[in-house]
Amino acid sequence: MGIVKQQAYKNTLLLYAGMVIAYVNTVFLFPPIIGKEGYGFYTLVITVSVMYSLVSSMGVPSVIAKYFPFYRTDDRTHNGFLHWAALLMLGGFAAATVLYIVFQPVIISVYENSPLFIKYYYYMIPLALFVVIFNFLEMTGRVMYRTLYSNFLQFVLLRLATTGMLIMVANKWLTFDGFIFGYIAINGIISLLLLVDLGISRLFSHRLGESRFANIKKKEIVNFGLYTLVSSAVYVLLQKIDTLMLTAMTSLGEQGVYTWYFNIAVVISVPAQALSRTTYAIVADAW
Repeated sequence: MGIVKQQAYKNTLLLYAGMVIAYVNTVFLFPPIIGKEGYGFYTLVITVSVMYSLVSSMGVPSVIAKYFPFYRTDDRTHNGFLHWAALLMLGGFAAATVLYIVFQPVIISVYENSPLFIKYYYYMIPLALFVVIFNFLEMTGRVMYRTLYSNFLQFVLLRLATTGMLIMVANKWLTFDGFIFGYIAINGIISLLLLVDLGISRLFSHRLGESRFANIKKKEIVNFGLYTLVSSAVYVLLQKIDTLMLTAMTSLGEQGVYTWYFNIAVVISVPAQALSRTTYAIVADAW
């Protein structure tokens, strides 16, 4: 329980620090700087990128959490499991991207009241890719009991960077286009920083072992990934459907006002998030 207690405390501090930054951004910076429509679009971007990355990930983060303990090896190749999981994830992302492009007319027709979403439609693709990569690396760190740095990147650094860009927009050093592009770029940067951190840790090797993927139960893992994908998609959709429906039925401005009030109440869930990020991997390992 030493790891649980130590990392849960530190993760709680990081999450609360991130919550304070997010609160400042939400209450004091977003409304006066980019307006309710801009804030509504910002929350829609986050929602779409989460849904996009969730569908395209093929349930790989849950697959890593469950199966990594079975494929862990002392030579750090882990039977090629992480390499195979990465290929599965990238294949899922490619398939989801094709569908996202093919169904563009249908999706845009639903959000015809949101001109910003139509304008930045294809910006969702690189953002979703960075989110998918970060989630993969973050779960890889979790199963190796390295949760603090990923939390710092996601909940502190990303939000501080958002604060900085909002201040730049307020001083007219940055346009709204630049803000959106910068937000996507920061997501790519934190993914790169997390990759570097995991590489420095030497907890896994980029080389494949002699067996390559021979020992991996591919069919079982894919079935489990699809099962968790469906269950996770339903759970996340229940959390995000209000944003999607409000934007489609009203406008980005009204959705922005709703989300502004809703986000103020989210702070009560922070301790539970901190604890689950630490215990998830330990329970899977013990199972």
